[in-house]
Amino acid sequence: MKDSESVIDHFFTGKGLRIPVYQRNYDWKTENCKQLFDDLVELTRYDNKKHFFGSIIYQIDTHTDERIIIDGQQRLTTIAVLLTALRDLMKEGAVNVREEYISEEIGNKLVHQYKGTVFLHPVKNDAEAYEKLVKDGTIIERSNICSNYAYFCKRIRELPVNLTADDLYKSINNLHVMIIRLSIEDGDDPQAVFESINSTGLNLTEGDRIRNYILMNADTKAQNRIYDVYWSPVETNLHEDITRFFRDYLIATTTVVPKKDEVYVAFRNLANRAKNDGTYEDVLKDILHYSGIYKKLLASDLDDISKEASVLMYHINYIEASVAYPFIIRVIDLHMRDPAAMPSDEVLTVLKIIENMLVRRLICNAPSNTLNKLFPPIFKSIQSMNGDVPFSEKLKYLLLKKEGTSRCPLDAEVIDNLKAINFYDKRKTCALTLALLERSNKDTVDTLKRIESKELTIEHILPQKPADGWKDALGPDYEAIREEWTHRLGNLTLTAYNSEYSNRTYKEKRELEDDGFLESGLKLNRYMKEHENWGVSEMSERNDLLADKFVTVVSELKTDFAPVVKTDEIEASLITDKEVFTGNHVLGYTLNGVRVRCRNAKETYLTILMDLCDQDPERMAYIDSLNDHGQPGQYIRAQTGDGWGYIGHDLYAYYSMDNMTKVRVLKQIVELMDIDPEDVKIIVKPVSSSSVSKCPEE
Repeated sequence: MKDSESVIDHFFTGKGLRIPVYQRNYDWKTENCKQLFDDLVELTRYDNKKHFFGSIIYQIDTHTDERIIIDGQQRLTTIAVLLTALRDLMKEGAVNVREEYISEEIGNKLVHQYKGTVFLHPVKNDAEAYEKLVKDGTIIERSNICSNYAYFCKRIRELPVNLTADDLYKSINNLHVMIIRLSIEDGDDPQAVFESINSTGLNLTEGDRIRNYILMNADTKAQNRIYDVYWSPVETNLHEDITRFFRDYLIATTTVVPKKDEVYVAFRNLANRAKNDGTYEDVLKDILHYSGIYKKLLASDLDDISKEASVLMYHINYIEASVAYPFIIRVIDLHMRDPAAMPSDEVLTVLKIIENMLVRRLICNAPSNTLNKLFPPIFKSIQSMNGDVPFSEKLKYLLLKKEGTSRCPLDAEVIDNLKAINFYDKRKTCALTLALLERSNKDTVDTLKRIESKELTIEHILPQKPADGWKDALGPDYEAIREEWTHRLGNLTLTAYNSEYSNRTYKEKRELEDDGFLESGLKLNRYMKEHENWGVSEMSERNDLLADKFVTVVSELKTDFAPVVKTDEIEASLITDKEVFTGNHVLGYTLNGVRVRCRNAKETYLTILMDLCDQDPERMAYIDSLNDHGQPGQYIRAQTGDGWGYIGHDLYAYYSMDNMTKVRVLKQIVELMDIDPEDVKIIVKPVSSSSVSKCPEE
């Protein structure tokens, strides 16, 4: 690594500059350009005053001798755009100039005099706009490069008459940079340098860092192939959702939930293992494949399965339940790879189950954060279950097993909440519930989409601000009735004529010509057709009717399926069944629904830790550091010894203790790994009376 200080002009001479494909698109905003231009104008007041413009890190392409920019591409591209604007306005005569040769000098910095090619080559998504702008002045709409060019042209035109193009050009040439050249021959690692830059505050997303990892450590030819075959299509599929996708991709494929600021690290660990196994290209193929599925989920476009599947996906997206994405992409992946194992009608059934559970939980105020632990392991759990029944039956079985905050609410709880809650304040839940109650015919537009498009609106039959006639109709308890009933389900409906209804009396709303409840074609308004008055008895009755109707439309999950288990084996919980760990044989474990057979307690304990360590080695390494009394780090370390067993990634676990201690340590570790201890079961078999009374631990 060699460093030196020089002016920015150093980079616009000699061999060309290339922004490699792993870099971000050009994204300087107007405010960034304004600050730069203001600084340059300020510099014109001084003779030869330096202005530090950051560092530029590059390496030489051994095939072309071009300088490959590792850091500084945004600043270099901005200077090139500014020089283009200055050159063009000088040619146009729109700016005062003392030395006419400057225009030609700038032109030679931007375009090779003999080759006729641009000197700076941006990333592929910016290349066309930049080249057309520099070479023939063509403006491409919606290009950030062209937008900033227009801004610089405006600022140059506004320069005072005593400030010339020469002065501005001199200021540009007084921009000083720290130049750092990397040399692969000297052992410099561009990826390590890049990560070091990022750790000191470079504003990159986790997706940016993943792109750099995928593309950086390869020669130019390989970079271009990987970019064209994999990365560019992935970016096209995902647009601004790259980081979000990679987090869900990792959850789907590993069942581990990385923190939002640890997505890159989790992906790098996965990719490094794949490189060691020789399966890295398969990972890239999977990423491209899953990004295509993800694009469909984001767009609620599952028409290749069925129109109804798209509607269900729209409902899931409407209530912002992207927590289900990792599971759904695995389901659709299975459908695409093996339609016999996951036919279209089964995908549809699975989506209905997910919608059912989600909307029931919303109505019952079940906390959404528990879903982060519910969805990641469930696909793998279903695949590991025995029983010749459809996938959806196993899904229902697993969901119905959940209790507490992870529960799928049953009818009684749903009905109680529908009847009692202030429903209008839960606006999205309210809209979806009313849409599901309406249940438009399959050949019409989905009711929820009609609500979202404002074709239908949520209407208070007793208005929020009633006209005077309502006071007479409701009597002396008017205020109490309005307070209790205005936002309850029984007083809410859908209408296409909300503005016409406004605060009218019930009779006016019901009999309004063409638009009244009597003329409405919506099922939700049938009750009002049959009732001439609107008071507590009507609202209460309709409240009960709609609540009861809802649980027939979004019916309670039920299944007769149960996996076959050996009658002499028990799946014991780390929390509730501690007594079974003494006096019984330990035969293995179930983690996230996957059963693993082992010979004894020691092997079970170490194999669980191997599994956890392989899922998240960095988290396990963190646990190693928790060494205070009673903490699990006392049992995990990075060196071997008597009574210690290898669990992977240079870590060892102590196993020479009784089973109850093993259970306690396991419980602490799985909680630190953000895994619900109830998702880890130990398989035990009672010892017969003729056998030894104590379970062997070795």
